[in-house]
Amino acid sequence: MSEIITISNGIIEAKFTTKGAELISLKHNGVERIWQGDVNIWNGHAPVLFPVCGGVKDDVIIVDGKKHDFKTKHGFVRNMEFEVASVEKTSCAFIIKDTEETFKEYPYNFTFRILYKLSGDSLGVYYFIENESNKDMYFNVGSHEAYALYGEMNEYSLEFSDNEGYIDNTLIKNRLLSHDIIPYKLNGNELPLTYDIIDEIGEVVEGFLPNVSFVFEDIKSKRVNLNHNGTTVASIYFSDFAHMVVWMMKPGKYIAIEPWNGLPDYYDTDGVFETKRGIDVVKKGECKTLYHSITFYDEI
Repeated sequence: MSEIITISNGIIEAKFTTKGAELISLKHNGVERIWQGDVNIWNGHAPVLFPVCGGVKDDVIIVDGKKHDFKTKHGFVRNMEFEVASVEKTSCAFIIKDTEETFKEYPYNFTFRILYKLSGDSLGVYYFIENESNKDMYFNVGSHEAYALYGEMNEYSLEFSDNEGYIDNTLIKNRLLSHDIIPYKLNGNELPLTYDIIDEIGEVVEGFLPNVSFVFEDIKSKRVNLNHNGTTVASIYFSDFAHMVVWMMKPGKYIAIEPWNGLPDYYDTDGVFETKRGIDVVKKGECKTLYHSITFYDEI
């Protein structure tokens, strides 16, 4: 049975579940800032994605020339029970290792650790991917924090730190990437959010409400601010991550802002995992660390 872990520094109180080592609640100065889920819309909060981000073509990956069934979108760790490695007042860590079952899907030996650490108004998230195989290990890893919105969707915007003029977006179709690129014009460095975007270019997949994903491949910006009526309410810093995904669902009162080191498969991929577009690698016997942080501000 899953366990709930709570940490606090007097400004932020954060709760996590051992299932998937997922952040399920974050209150900043008493205000909930993480989407609390809705079974009629989307019941997640902030799942951790490993060893793939998004979907893979035909639910198969090819490693060392051998096909492996891989049916779980966003990878399997979000559905697994993590061990609690440590709990302090303002930090906690979780750990998981490969199993006989994971090896059937993903033929690598690994240890995956996650550290959450509070500092002032910020939550730091550290992923440690340790390769215990006798070969290089290829992987994707990503976060999926969904931020609770108060008020109307069109009161919010995303502000990118470095890009000017437009952001290129790669469209997702049926869980896979197309090669269609749409340049989104910005208001300065800001992308206004509106459900109209879903009506214009979103897709309806069986079992889901209308939704849209913006996939910013090789994004130049390494900080994105979530603004409400022109005031920054959250700032996401992700210098260790190459890509950014933004996901919204109608009528969900959330926006998911997701740093990824990985991409969904392109629809015309050959399925070879080692050369998958957006793949990352950790050498035999080594450990790779990826960090992102979230800073919260009071709304005015």
